[in-house]
Amino acid sequence: MVPSQILNLTPAESLMLLDPNNPQGKRMIKLTFADLMLNGVLKAHIQEEKQMFSSKKRIYIRKEKISSDLSFKPHERIILDHIHGTERLDKLAREVYRSVGSLKKYALDHFAPTSL
Repeated sequence: MVPSQILNLTPAESLMLLDPNNPQGKRMIKLTFADLMLNGVLKAHIQEEKQMFSSKKRIYIRKEKISSDLSFKPHERIILDHIHGTERLDKLAREVYRSVGSLKKYALDHFAPTSL
């Protein structure tokens, strides 16, 4: 069993433990998105949008049906609370970044040793 599983740590929490003097809020948010997708909480799909002379691929995110017995940590809840239906990933990420304010403060507030 992996040590982070024994401690019930998410990848973002593990990153904070590896380098507590250098909180990396943006990387922690990305890790949280990826972890929620790998655990089947979020689902991503790519959609090609036609523009006048080209096309652009966009990534969309939606929540899967979540069991009521699952509990989420505060840093996961921040992301989940911003998803209402299907959201474009780039817009969703901007909303999450805007809501947390300072990425360093986000990391320190949600990943302080007392919360681990």
